[in-house]
Amino acid sequence: MRGEKDLFKLDNMLKSLNYADLGGGVTPRILLAAALLGSSPVCAQELAPVVLENNGLYSLTPVDKQGENTITKFEYNDALGEFVPVYYRVDLNKTDLGHPDVADSVNYYKYTETDGVLGLTNGAADDYDISYAVDSSRLADSNISQGYGDINKDFIGTSYIINNSGSIGDIKGDFIGNSTTSLINNEARYSSPSINNIEGNFIGNDSNNVIRNYAYSLSDSAAINKIKGNFIANAGTAISNYDNYGDGDAVIGNISGVFIENAGGAIANNSQIGQSLNNALPYIKMTMTNTTNGESITVYAFDRAMTEEELNAYFASGGKVVMMEMSQSGEMSDEEWTAMKEQIASGAMGVVTTEPIDIPKENLVSFEDMAAPISNSLFIGNKSIRGGAIYNTGQIGVAAGDIADYLNIDNAGILNSSFYNNTAISTADTTAKGGAIYSTTDLTITADNGESIFSGNKVINNGVEKSNAIYMGAYGEPGKKVSGTDVSNSKYEWTSVASTLTLNAKNNGLIYFDDKIDGGKGGGTYLAGLYTYTVPDDVEGSTDRYNVNLKGDGTGKIVFNNDVENADIFLNDGA
Repeated sequence: MRGEKDLFKLDNMLKSLNYADLGGGVTPRILLAAALLGSSPVCAQELAPVVLENNGLYSLTPVDKQGENTITKFEYNDALGEFVPVYYRVDLNKTDLGHPDVADSVNYYKYTETDGVLGLTNGAADDYDISYAVDSSRLADSNISQGYGDINKDFIGTSYIINNSGSIGDIKGDFIGNSTTSLINNEARYSSPSINNIEGNFIGNDSNNVIRNYAYSLSDSAAINKIKGNFIANAGTAISNYDNYGDGDAVIGNISGVFIENAGGAIANNSQIGQSLNNALPYIKMTMTNTTNGESITVYAFDRAMTEEELNAYFASGGKVVMMEMSQSGEMSDEEWTAMKEQIASGAMGVVTTEPIDIPKENLVSFEDMAAPISNSLFIGNKSIRGGAIYNTGQIGVAAGDIADYLNIDNAGILNSSFYNNTAISTADTTAKGGAIYSTTDLTITADNGESIFSGNKVINNGVEKSNAIYMGAYGEPGKKVSGTDVSNSKYEWTSVASTLTLNAKNNGLIYFDDKIDGGKGGGTYLAGLYTYTVPDDVEGSTDRYNVNLKGDGTGKIVFNNDVENADIFLNDGA
């Protein structure tokens, strides 16, 4: 047991923590519990599945067989000892939205399909799919370009937008039946704008991008902490995250949503989805239980000592704080337990306190959001040229660096999210690839006490359909310029690097592929300095293979019910 002398050492121990493992592989993330209770940690942080609220916009109804507007899930049948198909009809429900208690008027809409694209048209009180009770005090009546505070507004049937070049807190509202280029535009053009959280219903908007996070200038960045919403029947891409120079300056921390029938795909990314927190400050909420007397105490601590002035300066500079909740139990005598509580109350332990520390919400990032950049989402019937649901040539995951190692983060990538009936469709000059997901960089898909199912996804080229869930392309590393003077005629040496698809099933999680996986020659447009270089799919030296890495903890399942083509397959990182 640790006595009074050992407890007084805690302040110095916390001050001296760094991002390296401390003897025996014990990391700072779990050292606080060991220091206080003198026992080995018994509980490490695990990702807790978050169930999206179903607000009635859609429903899945069991049916006997496949048919129009059905999806196929796969569930384990104990009697047969195997997975069997289970069919569900997808319905967009008749829904009443808005603010009926304070409404000034009601708008009516119908879902209408034109040339294969689902959208909204005007309905009537006796003939509608969506009614919206309008509260005029919340209705946007002009463009909003404020760079501060929260925005609680509804955008209903307008061409107004939110155009941010400053620092906005939370955006919450409904965005229905609008016609504009981008509804929420967070653009870094000689500034570094940020938005904390965006939450709402985004339905039937005629927009190139519903939410656009765009880093235009070379030295500026655009950041959105978290996006959560229902994205249904939009004419363009639901969420676009784009960096003009390809150096990762457009960052979205976490995306969680329902994406149904978006004509430009659900998510397009060439930059960073996932927190970039190499300089983040870990903040631990620890509940300790003394098994000797059954008492518990909850303490809060940063991993290093900071004065109030230093902490406020850190917040003002935009510094991020990573919140982790942990628990620990162990034996202590009444004397030791009382001495520990007295020291905490007196402030003798410095950074340890029994009261939560007030952290501005724009500075706070949860552990779950860090580890799972795209989480607990549903993708049904989305369409695009490459990646019916997700197009990725950037990074979906926690940015590499010391902080990820320090927090022992197992990057989940796309967590507990399923993809049904998404389609990549070719154009006259572009080959369709990736029915659900197209990626030219490493990608991780995780089922952690949940499921990720790929079913009914396909590509259509020149009218010919082919089953396909994911296409993993090679990515390019352009070398020195070998000829030319500007972007129009420059040529670069080309090195093709095989991308890796990691599938990780744990805590009884299920990853199930009823569709094919394919990949190989990458092609595409790549950056070389400030110039771009377009590489054709059949460029000489381009790899025609990719890697699939299968991981798990022995409780999860990864099931392939179709072909995995052109892949080199490894188990547990090839260990």
